[in-house]
Amino acid sequence: MNLLLVPEIQGEYRWPAGTREHDFLRRLGGEEVRVGVVGGPRGIARLLSSGGNEVVLGDLRWEPENRAPRAVPFRLWVGLPRPSEARRILWHAGSFGVEGVGFLSLERTPPGYARSGSLEEAATFLREGAEQGFHTRVPEFLGVWDLGEWCAVAGRADSAIGLDPYRGEKLLGEEGERGEAGRKELLFGGERGWTPGELEQLAAAGVTWRHLGGAILRSEAAVVSGLTLALRARGHLDQARAAQLEF
Repeated sequence: MNLLLVPEIQGEYRWPAGTREHDFLRRLGGEEVRVGVVGGPRGIARLLSSGGNEVVLGDLRWEPENRAPRAVPFRLWVGLPRPSEARRILWHAGSFGVEGVGFLSLERTPPGYARSGSLEEAATFLREGAEQGFHTRVPEFLGVWDLGEWCAVAGRADSAIGLDPYRGEKLLGEEGERGEAGRKELLFGGERGWTPGELEQLAAAGVTWRHLGGAILRSEAAVVSGLTLALRARGHLDQARAAQLEF
């Protein structure tokens, strides 16, 4: 955890024993704690007390709100993988700070994946990813959709880039922002790949195809690689200042 997220600006924060924040702060080395308001500014607090049954943070200093990192204008849609990989994908999506992330139930998706209890904790994994990424943009969890339902949403497929090593003739991000401007949905297949029928359905709906290079990647690696390429093309990786607090 690089940033402790809080719901709103207060003069002081208290957490009782048994909470995640209490346990983290009790193990913290040093007195300074970096905090952030969900969707708002970041700051530095001082650990005033960590004894007894609660921890207390105070003496807060906040960055100007215009220092908040820019929003990442992408929504991820990933063919629903096994639960352990779904959790990691949610965590990575939170770390990058995308707008939202959802999963697709595809023809080759085992039925048990959608019933996994891990998806009930999606908000937790997204929040923890944002804390790792040192920003305050917690993505929205968009749920699990059937592909037909996904395609039926007006305008969605037209603004989507699908990733497939056989359909994509160009590397994702190769044309830069101008070549892929306005495309806000990144679409990744499942562990077993798209079926021919799904590929035809998506192409007919207007999805633009790109690839991620010559390697066949697992879902988690594909998401990280795809986001890196897409963000690089949009200029979101040009500076490292967002990883630093400035007052």
